[in-house]
Amino acid sequence: MNRSAVIITLLSTAVLLSACANAESASTDRQAVSNSEPPTYPIADSLFGAVIARAQENCLQTVAQLEPGRDVQVILPDREVSFHAKVGKLYPACGDGVSTDRNAYLLETYDLVPGDFGIALMVPDVRITNARTDIDGDGRHESYRFCTSTEGVHFTAWSGEWFENRRIWHDYYYLGYDMIGTCSEPETAS
Repeated sequence: MNRSAVIITLLSTAVLLSACANAESASTDRQAVSNSEPPTYPIADSLFGAVIARAQENCLQTVAQLEPGRDVQVILPDREVSFHAKVGKLYPACGDGVSTDRNAYLLETYDLVPGDFGIALMVPDVRITNARTDIDGDGRHESYRFCTSTEGVHFTAWSGEWFENRRIWHDYYYLGYDMIGTCSEPETAS
C-alpha cells in the first residue's frame, strides 16, 4: 500500500471515529499542510495501540484494522524513546483474552525486550521528540504513559502532560497475574 493510500485510510478512519472532527475539516487540514511538514490527524482511538513485549513475541493490541507489513512508530514512555516497527500477522494469542473489541497482531521489531510496554502510533510520519507528539497539529503536544493495576497494564495518551491535562486515549491489557498498582485515578477512569 503506498503512502498516499495509507494517509487517506488513516484520515478516513479517524474522521469516522472522532466526534470532534468532520470530513470537511479533515480535508481542509490535509490540503493546508506543506510538503515539508508532516500531515496532522484528528485524534481517534484508531491512531493508537498498546504494545506488549512478551517472552516469545511482541504484541500490538488496537481497535484499528491493520495490514501486515504496515509501518508504525512505537513510543516507550518510561525511557522516552521511539522507533519504527512493522505490523505482523493478526495473532489472537497476542490479545489479552478480555478485550473482544480489539485486534491483536504480532509486532516485528528488535527494539523491545520482554517486559517492555509501549504505545504504537499508526501515523508513521509524525514527529516524536522525547516521547511527545503533536498528531492533531493544535500546538499542544500529546504525552504518553503506562501504569499497572492489580492484574494488568493501562496505556494512556494525554493532550499535554499526563498529570495536568485531558486524557485522549486509554487501553487496558489484562496480564492475568498479580502486580503492584502504580496507576492514579485519572489513568484508570472510564
